Amino acid sequence: MIPTEIDKVPLCKPIKEFLEMAEENGYKIVEQKLRDYHFHELYFKIKPESIHSEKLKEIEGIQMHETGQFFCNCHWSTVEIIEK
Repeated sequence: MIPTEIDKVPLCKPIKEFLEMAEENGYKIVEQKLRDYHFHELYFKIKPESIHSEKLKEIEGIQMHETGQFFCNCHWSTVEIIEK
C-alpha cells in the first residue's frame, strides 16, 4: 500500500504516481523515510516481488539519474530500485 505521507510530509504527485505504477507492476516498498524535512525530500527503496515484475515506464516529473534511481523534479525525492 502506498503511503500518503511520511512523518507528516505528503508525497508529491510524481512520486505518488511512480510508486502506484510500481506497485501495479509487481514492486514492493521495502524502505521509506523522510530525508530532508525542510525540502520535503523523501526516500523510497522498492524491489520486484517476482521475476515477472514489469519494467517501469516514464512518469512526467520523474527523471532517472542512475540505473535504478529515479528522482522527482519538484523535491528531489528518490525512488531506488533494488534487485532481490
